[in-house]
This record gives sequence, structure tokens and C-alpha cells, in this order.
Amino acid sequence: MNNPYEYTDKVIAVLNRKAIKRFRQSGSDLLFLDELNVLKYTTSMYHSLLDEAKKYYLILAREIYKRYGGNKKRINRAWVNKRLSAYDDVTMYVFLYEVDRKAQRYAESMIASGTATKYVNIGLRTWTDMVNQYADTLTFDALVDAYKDSGVKEVMWKSEKDDRVCHTCYRMNGTVYPIDKIPDKPHWRCRCTVIPR
Repeated sequence: MNNPYEYTDKVIAVLNRKAIKRFRQSGSDLLFLDELNVLKYTTSMYHSLLDEAKKYYLILAREIYKRYGGNKKRINRAWVNKRLSAYDDVTMYVFLYEVDRKAQRYAESMIASGTATKYVNIGLRTWTDMVNQYADTLTFDALVDAYKDSGVKEVMWKSEKDDRVCHTCYRMNGTVYPIDKIPDKPHWRCRCTVIPR
């Protein structure tokens, strides 16, 4: 089968385009608001972006699950929310809590600076980095759940053996793991995958 992250990249592209549009609009809107309304606007914007991300995460996870042999109706909103509300060892935070932290930081930056461009770009970059990371995470989780539900007992770690692979991923390449004992991804934006054994 082809690389599951090819589909993930398409979903990421859509989410990033939507975020760029929202952040650019916020840059001009926020300059004319008082502090209280900056915070309200920013919180609303981030929660709107979160709702959009969750919608696309569900589409992504369902598609990966289906493509890789999932034969139950396991992937639903609760499945996505469970992953977004759990502590992640790679990001070292809980996605749903981090949304509010990012919204507050963005509002504070806009209030303190009085200028938009620099902080719009920083806010956009931190948002898209987080959303992209979790798209990769949900892809991997949906893939593993599809394998489990189709009866796979063991998987082999497969890393991209290109010049960007980290030493940890390179060493793990080809290692066989029981389906319930796959190690956590070793780093941010890890695009390694597993294949049935």
C-alpha cells in the first residue's frame, strides 16, 4: 500500500489554507478592537479553527481506517476527541488545552504590540505546526486501529530511509512489534509508519 501520509498531506493543506485566511483577517480586525474584544475575538477564532480541525480530523481518520482494512465503525467524534484530550508524549501537552493557551498568547501579543504582521505570522505558524502534528498522529492511530480490527497481530516499523530520517527512526526501521506494544513516535512530525507482518 502507498504511504498513508499522502492523504494526510491533502487534509493538512486544506486546514492550513483555512488557517492562513483566518489569521490574515484577524490581523486587520484586531487592530481596531479594545482589549476585552481582542480576547473575545481571538478565543472565538481559535475555537472556530478547532471545530474545523476536528471536522477534518474525523474525515482523515475515517479515510485512513477504511483504506487500511478497518472493518468496524470505530472512528467517530468520540475517537477523535479522546485523542485530542489525552496527554501526548511527543508534544508534551493536551491538544484541547493548548488551543486556549495559544489563543491567549495570540491575544496578549496583539494587545501588547499594536502591530499585526509579526504576531499574525507567529500565531499562524504555531497553530499550523500543532494542527499538522496532530494530523500525523491521528493518521498513525487510525492506521494502527485498522490493523487491530482486521486481525493483525504484529507490525514492522517502517521509516523513510532518506536524508531527513532521525537516528532513532533509522534504528527502529524493520523492527517488529506486537500490535499492542508499538512505541510512541520518537519526535515531532515523525512520519514513520507500520506495516502488517
